[in-house]
Amino acid sequence: MLKTSTSLALSIALLLGASSAFAASSDGILDGTSPSMPQYANDLESDLEPASSLAPELSYHYLFIAGSALTPRDSTTTVSYPGAGCTTVSSALTTDLQLPHGSTLLGVRTYYYDNAATGSVHSWVTRYNGLGDISDLLSVSMPHATGYADRYDGLGTAEVVDNVNYSYVLIANTGTGTRICGFRVFYSMP
Repeated sequence: MLKTSTSLALSIALLLGASSAFAASSDGILDGTSPSMPQYANDLESDLEPASSLAPELSYHYLFIAGSALTPRDSTTTVSYPGAGCTTVSSALTTDLQLPHGSTLLGVRTYYYDNAATGSVHSWVTRYNGLGDISDLLSVSMPHATGYADRYDGLGTAEVVDNVNYSYVLIANTGTGTRICGFRVFYSMP
């Protein structure tokens, strides 16, 4: 029994020691390095632009939510799943946004599919206080594109997450010929 416990303790110590040598890359994949800031190659705006003036000791994090994980905001909404994590909806879809208390919400990259001349995708980050007050921290319409596209939008004012007094949600609405494929939430921790 002692030999098994010692082996288990040694295995845990080795595992913890080994995992501390690895750092998650910006995509959440362990890569054995510890970059000071994640870098993205994208023909649209970089996720890091709004954070360029922030203190270098902050750690940056991402939360990715597929469009298929969103749920209808009302019971009459028609939702279809055409594939690839994307959803088409006749009204608004929403999902709870659970970020660590005290973290700073910096922006959201919206992933969408557009194959329409008239339809559009609109996304929001909304804050509720439980007493009827609603604040849209971000409200944007996606530009028309052909096929799959994404767009990063920084919050006008970074939001320090206060889970004691507020609830945060992501909301999406699609138009004819469009789909919501996901959100990548960009936030920092002190």
